[in-house]
Amino acid sequence: MKLSRATHLLTICALGLFVACGSPSEAPQSPQSPQQAPASTPNADTQSASANADSPAPSASPASTPKPDAQNATAATAPAQTAPTVRVLDPGKAPRRALRYAFKVGAPEWLEMDMKVTVDMAMDEKPSAHVTMPTMRMLIKSEAKEKTANANGSVTRVAFEVERADILNDVQVPSEMREQLTKQFAGIVGLRGRATISARGVASDVDFEPGSNASESLSQMLENMRDSIRKIYAPLPEEDVGVGARWVVTTQLPVAGATWQNTTNYELTELSTNAVSANVNIEMLAPPNQPIDGKRLPPGTTATLDSMSGKGQGKVTIALTRLVGGATIQTATDMAMTVHTQNGDNHVTTHNVIDFVSRPAKGPSKGPSAKARTTK
Repeated sequence: MKLSRATHLLTICALGLFVACGSPSEAPQSPQSPQQAPASTPNADTQSASANADSPAPSASPASTPKPDAQNATAATAPAQTAPTVRVLDPGKAPRRALRYAFKVGAPEWLEMDMKVTVDMAMDEKPSAHVTMPTMRMLIKSEAKEKTANANGSVTRVAFEVERADILNDVQVPSEMREQLTKQFAGIVGLRGRATISARGVASDVDFEPGSNASESLSQMLENMRDSIRKIYAPLPEEDVGVGARWVVTTQLPVAGATWQNTTNYELTELSTNAVSANVNIEMLAPPNQPIDGKRLPPGTTATLDSMSGKGQGKVTIALTRLVGGATIQTATDMAMTVHTQNGDNHVTTHNVIDFVSRPAKGPSKGPSAKARTTK
């Protein structure tokens, strides 16, 4: 396996991360098991019933510095798509109030997402390669279609559609890599989805259907797209909170056939009538020796994720009355994998830095139908 082929593999993996990870600050999916719960106990007011975002809390007690636990993470299969675990560590200063989403039905909104990936890669005894990919940008339309009530409050049915996908000209890369990125990214345009979002930001009944120009490889990534929708909305605490409040969201995140354990800590810095701002700190950890989904690899190639850990930090703006908020996040991950080919095994290590920005945007201007493109 030549170094250029490894770069090709990383290009595909980076696209998968972009589709799968969305905003790394807003964690979805599965609750942490009681055995994984942190050990120290804050005051009684913080031992909340929000451990599962819209269900009663498990009996485990919260902690001030929760960390992922590789020994308890599940490597064999992706976790079930259940509610995240939310624990309040500090309710913050008075005045406090409950944070709940209240979307307006029938008002379309647009979200613009940028992601830039920088990869340092070494393979076996060969020198390290440094690759900075051009920024990948998506424009997503979202619209609340229907709001209903249930035992846990209101839920809103939301529709999504990827209307534009651009590869920016902010970085010079080989023409072959740019062509591959543009080709892969083109299949995202026209992707449509639906989800039910609870008042506390928990997504369920998430489904996607590919656009007419979707490639086979992109169609195989729809499960990750379902997970990405769960990241758009930050899971909110059950309890009333005020400025200075801290809560932690724990998840198990399936990506490319492997399982990552994710812990996101929120610290509320601003609180207004319809929005809140928060600092976020993220920790990621994967149990060792997990097979990577072969559908996302070049033909004739399989791979094993030997290890993965990472950290991130940034800021988010949670718009409580809008479908679209904003985030600026940087994450850094260290990954080791073994790539298996007919000619033998290659051991690849990577250090990836991902800069992610999302913001409200205007809808696309009228003109030719949107498609993936290279733009300034």
